[in-house]
Amino acid sequence: NVWPSETPPAKNLLTMRHSQEDVKYKGASQIIGFLLFGLREDQLLIALQKISRLHYTSGSFIPLILTDFQDHSILRKAGAIIEYFPTDAYAKPDQRVIFNSRFRAS
Repeated sequence: NVWPSETPPAKNLLTMRHSQEDVKYKGASQIIGFLLFGLREDQLLIALQKISRLHYTSGSFIPLILTDFQDHSILRKAGAIIEYFPTDAYAKPDQRVIFNSRFRAS
């Protein structure tokens, strides 16, 4: 589906097979998205640490970070897979309702 579709996907994102060298995500069976919007750097670092701990203890997922944070070096250092949502494109008044409803937790 292409955003902002009204219909949610029928299946979860599943992972592809990884090479033997890709130890970090070995055994992961699904991708879980984490919405990290409107955070300061210190808040982002705390969130990334929590996600890292959760991944380390369970190991059953690949974290996908959805964020509007502009300094991607922090996310790269954390080894995160990211999708960047520029505030100018997604936080304008006419887009907020669609964006918020699309990512509303159910």
